[in-house]
Amino acid sequence: MQLSAYAATYKSRMSSQSVLWVSTLVTLVRLLRSFLAGASDDEPGTSIFTVSAFVAAAKLTALDLCGALMYIDNSGIGRKLRGFTATAASRGVVDGTEGTGQSASPVAAFHSLKSMILSLLSTHEDGRVLVKPAEVEDGVTVRPRALKFVLLNSGSRFESIAAVARAVVLIGGTLHPVGNLVSQLLPTTSLHRISTLALGHVVPPERVATIVLSKRPSGEPFNFSFASRDAEAQLCDLGQALANFTAVVPAGSGTVVFFPSYDFEAKVWRVWEEKGIRDRIGRKCKVGVFDVAAMDRL
Repeated sequence: MQLSAYAATYKSRMSSQSVLWVSTLVTLVRLLRSFLAGASDDEPGTSIFTVSAFVAAAKLTALDLCGALMYIDNSGIGRKLRGFTATAASRGVVDGTEGTGQSASPVAAFHSLKSMILSLLSTHEDGRVLVKPAEVEDGVTVRPRALKFVLLNSGSRFESIAAVARAVVLIGGTLHPVGNLVSQLLPTTSLHRISTLALGHVVPPERVATIVLSKRPSGEPFNFSFASRDAEAQLCDLGQALANFTAVVPAGSGTVVFFPSYDFEAKVWRVWEEKGIRDRIGRKCKVGVFDVAAMDRL
């Protein structure tokens, strides 16, 4: 586990307080994983717990979650762990996973861990912890058991923010229908206090076309199911298809590529760099990649 490896490597350099809180986080992760390992996939559907019931069931009552949350905020442990993992992985010390069989970004993992701690510290009676069973396709675990926190009544928490703020601005591309959003988040707020601004799409409809690319340049079909999406030959063909596409994009235009996750994006780019595909694309257009590490500085 990345956090355990970090603690073992830097324990002699850390202060006693840092050792205490890193140990607390390691224990927290271990207990959550132990709880998930003990959950049964034979039970149909998702198990639902109140926050207090989950804390007791997962044996978290002895942990100082509030102190652990403050340590995450003040120490920059997520950023440090990201740097440690990148260095250790290049040396073959750790493999960058958390034992789930899937690649896990330290930044994303710490955001998830922090969010779960915040949820467990919630005093709202409307909070629930869901234990979702593993998803299996053709004998392959597509998604392991997972924890998820939901707030059944988000308005109770959001209105406490709106009550003390001079103004609250919500910005997004999927806020419609606005009436439904307002009724959920601000059920007691007078409508005359709420202003909305909707802007049209940047690209007009006549400039949009949907095309499905089903075959690779080699002639084989693309298959991005969980079991086969990491195949190096297929990733190379994906890069070749993108390189072919960028070659016919008019000068002065650009291409935006979305991946299903940051981890999969990193894996694809690593293969493309090793095979020279990224350089091939770069000869046709300037290549820029979103800096996921910036999330850790938010």
